[in-house]
Formats: sequence, structure tokens, C-alpha cells
Amino acid sequence: MDELTGLDNFQGNEGLPSNLEQPEALKSPSHSDQSPSDEKVLNEKVLTQGLHFNEWVKDFEIKKDFVPALDVSTKQKGIMAKLGLASPVRLSRKVMSQIRGQQSIEILRVANLCQNYSECLRWGWIDAPKLDARFEGGVIEVRGWLVGKQVQPTAMRFMSRQTVIAETPICIPRPGVIKAHFYDLKFSNCGYQTHLDLRSFSGETEITLDAVFDDGSTAAAGIISLYKYG
Repeated sequence: MDELTGLDNFQGNEGLPSNLEQPEALKSPSHSDQSPSDEKVLNEKVLTQGLHFNEWVKDFEIKKDFVPALDVSTKQKGIMAKLGLASPVRLSRKVMSQIRGQQSIEILRVANLCQNYSECLRWGWIDAPKLDARFEGGVIEVRGWLVGKQVQPTAMRFMSRQTVIAETPICIPRPGVIKAHFYDLKFSNCGYQTHLDLRSFSGETEITLDAVFDDGSTAAAGIISLYKYG
């Protein structure tokens, strides 16, 4: 039995009735059809990537419900992942936070979306929070700067699950930013700073940062992903 395909091994016409001949698609390739280099690549694919059946047997029509008996490229998942649970470390922290009645926040991801991707935003940066930062309690500080291309945004809006959780003006002077990037002086007041109250949140949360303009339009500026314990 072949471990990869679940098919019985056979060569030539052995095991077949005398009135049946082996299909051309299942015949072993001759040396003229397959060079040593091709055979080496084939073996490497079997060992490292797994091999699809239509690569092993050419011109073979695969049924929709066909599944190889073994996929060597599939990595076994742990019991926590199979059950859809958090990592053991995160789960233990969550339990201890609930027992102690304390709240803490761990920053999982900080992404700046405005660099060269937006038609109305020139550049920006989230100075805080930093990746892997930890906050005791349910409040985090968010600060940074944002510069528009033609028109400067007036506010930064923070949203989670399509709900506005906070909004702060973009009005703090950041002369160092203008000097470093040679921006127009009219964009000098490009900084923002606020504190987000996340005490009502629980578990993993994604917060989006949207730049708001005077005409009411918005543009994606960043993403902060975090995990709330307690």
C-alpha cells in the first residue's frame, strides 16, 4: 500500500486479469521519459511538500471527493488549537487575572497603513503603544502623528467592531517631524494623543485608526491588535 496515495503498489500487468492491460497513465515512466534530475525533484517534493496525485500519475482525472491517504506537508495541531482556545500562557494569565480581579492589556500588533497606500495621507506613525507592550489596568495610551497630502486631517477616530470608542483632534505641534521629512510648515500640528478606556473589553480585540477630514471623509491610518486579560 502506498502511504501517499492509498493505492496498491503494482508494476506491469501483475495482479490484473489477462484480458485487461494496464492503462498508459499508470505505467511506470521509462528512463527516456524521466531524467534523473526530474526523479530527484519528484522525490524531494514527496519528502518536503507532499505530492498531488495528478503529479504522480499524469493525465489522471481526479474526483472531487479524492483525498490523499497521507499529506506529509500537514503539521499536526496541538489540542489547544484544535479546540480553538488561546495559548496555555495566555489562558493562564487570563485565569489569574480573573482570580485576582485585575486587568491588564498586551499589545499583539501595531500596523501603520498610511505610508504610500492612501490617496489622501502622505505619512504617519503610531509612536505608542509599542509591540509587546504591557499595560496594567484597562487603559492604554495612544499617540503618534499623521500628515495629509493635500489637506491635513483634523481628528483621529478609534473604532472596534464598527463602533466608535474614541476620537481625538490632530493638533499637537510636531516640528521635528516636519524637519525630518521636509514637509510643508502648514502640516506642523500633525500630532495626536489620547487614552483609550478598554475596561469593558475582553479577550483579543482589534482597534482601527481612521483619519477624519473636515468634509467628514475618513482614511485608514493604522491598526492596533491587543489582548485584554481580566
